[in-house]
Amino acid sequence: MYKGIGNSTPWLILAGSGGVADILVTLMNRGCWDMDSVHELLLDTFPNAHHSTDISNWVKLIQRILDHGHLLTVHDPEQESSELDTVILKALVKACKSQSQEAQDFLDELKLAVAWNRVDIAKSDIFNGDVEWK
Repeated sequence: MYKGIGNSTPWLILAGSGGVADILVTLMNRGCWDMDSVHELLLDTFPNAHHSTDISNWVKLIQRILDHGHLLTVHDPEQESSELDTVILKALVKACKSQSQEAQDFLDELKLAVAWNRVDIAKSDIFNGDVEWK
């Protein structure tokens, strides 16, 4: 589960899908994730998980994931009308933007937007003035 964050792979978290995904969404919405909050949410979500070592490991893992918030995108299908392809493409562009401001680094995302015929995403999320294209 954690390897994706370690190699800068963007994550798409589906709100309302249950388990750890909902814990991550709740903590991201709160904007803070101290150990006590994470621990409390884990016990609320998994009431049968009382082994302190397991809970402690989960707390550390969730905190490490949240430390890479620039790679996390939350999608709530009940609240947002965006198509899933749009959400995925925006998550990829968001992760790329957070790592670099070089135009070359956006090339893969631009190719993906063109391949998916999503000029609207290219205009709003790639060619929005944040990057100096040569």
